[in-house]
Amino acid sequence: MAVGAGVASFDEEWGQAGVAAAAAPETELVAGRLVVKFRDGIPPSTERKVLADAAVRVETTVRPLDIHVVEVPPADAREALTELAAAPGVEYIELDARVESLATTPNDTLWSQQWGPVRISAPSAWDATTGSSAIVVAVLDTGIDGTHPDLQDALVAGYDFVEGDSSPTDENGHGTAAAGVVGARTNNGKGQAGICWRCSLMPVKVLNADRAGTTSAVAAGVVWAADRGARVISMSLGGSQPTQMLADAVDYAVSKGIVLVAAAGNEGSQELSYPAAYVGVIGVAGSAENDVLYGWSNYGSWVHVAAPGCNIAPALGAQYVNFCGTSAAAPLVAGIAGLAFSGRPTATRTDVENALFHSAAPIGASVRYGRVNAELTLAALGVKPPSPAPPAPAPAAPPAPAPAPTPTPLAPGPSVIPDRPLPAPERPQPEPPSLSGVPAPPRASAPPVTTIRGRLRGKPLRLGARAVRAGRLIGTLTAPRARTLTLTLVDPRGSRVARISGRSPLRLSRQVRAQRYRFVVAGTRRARFTLRIESGRN
Repeated sequence: MAVGAGVASFDEEWGQAGVAAAAAPETELVAGRLVVKFRDGIPPSTERKVLADAAVRVETTVRPLDIHVVEVPPADAREALTELAAAPGVEYIELDARVESLATTPNDTLWSQQWGPVRISAPSAWDATTGSSAIVVAVLDTGIDGTHPDLQDALVAGYDFVEGDSSPTDENGHGTAAAGVVGARTNNGKGQAGICWRCSLMPVKVLNADRAGTTSAVAAGVVWAADRGARVISMSLGGSQPTQMLADAVDYAVSKGIVLVAAAGNEGSQELSYPAAYVGVIGVAGSAENDVLYGWSNYGSWVHVAAPGCNIAPALGAQYVNFCGTSAAAPLVAGIAGLAFSGRPTATRTDVENALFHSAAPIGASVRYGRVNAELTLAALGVKPPSPAPPAPAPAAPPAPAPAPTPTPLAPGPSVIPDRPLPAPERPQPEPPSLSGVPAPPRASAPPVTTIRGRLRGKPLRLGARAVRAGRLIGTLTAPRARTLTLTLVDPRGSRVARISGRSPLRLSRQVRAQRYRFVVAGTRRARFTLRIESGRN
């Protein structure tokens, strides 16, 4: 509520204290917390004596206003009020009043169970935008049930790469749940709230009824969605084996300015999962309500952000489930990206990624940047709630309030659709250590990143010298078809600074000075490679 000027009045038995204003409901006042205003010119020694005589405890003093906020046991508040109102030099006294956030609160019946959107400040983000149907988020999964009450009128045309037709019907429920986290229709008096209320959802079926599929189907789905207007691609899927086709598909979508988001995996390890580990994809871990990663979530410096890992979501048969896993965390981030494009349609993929990364709340070294924040992501793009309109004139006589509707009872505790058998999500595990020990980069500006692509031809390939910033330099070499790779860092004098060999992807990390360095790449087979160079990290 907005606290108006003037002084709250008290009931007749208590008596007035100072200048009275309109009475406030008891639920809007704070029992036992009083605001005491002294007249101008009253010596501080007199103020202190008055307050001491009333046996109140001073909580806060606002000296420029000669106001003291004091506390007293609620049972003694009446006596304190009477004594302070009669004390010399007191201009007025009032009960402190409550205020609350003006953030948008949806009326969906399961909203009270959704801690995830609250944790990422989605209600405040919704004050600025609730999404736009012009922004399409593609959901690559088991399909989407478009007949679900919370997903009706949300879908655009999709495709089924499992059966090879244009009917991506969900026979499992996993894709429907992921889609609901992204963009369930919200504030409709039923079900749960999605992150991007009004975004359009594109069903791209790449997993069968057993939630199994191939990277070739995923790659084809990425390209299909990219060619048909998707601004965001959400992938609640992954595997341990990288393929060149999927890497090429990711590069294709990146070249079209699409934000790609993928689940980091649920093995509770630092092992890379694809597509989340590809350059150009935002890898997402699953975090609990206290911002500690769940014990089942993958982690490491290759994982960009964390997001709430258990979310209420739609299920087949017009039902709802408690959807847990990094598969539930990734679409939440995709929903924020949808809001970002909705609020600023001219934003680039890099704009949105930087806003996501550098507005994230640090949670340690388990992920590179931190836990996402929807409100701050939008603010970083200049998307803020509109200024409030001037208040309308008060009516001569307000109409009688309508009786409050009886709220719909919440459904019993929902079941779980995990990515795999999961431990109880209510008991998050301690945050695991990072292998690299590399701290999160500065939040003020992102380290410069260079991506180099080329072909290995069986002999060392010397790349052109490149200027790098002082600090931690990280080179990631990816060439899935090469049996063994070698990455070497050479300084301006031609001396080898660092070298690493092994299977793709290789990750070379070294503290360096600001100067020009040369990279040398080699592989035992002819293959295409991608080298991602990041410098200037602290």
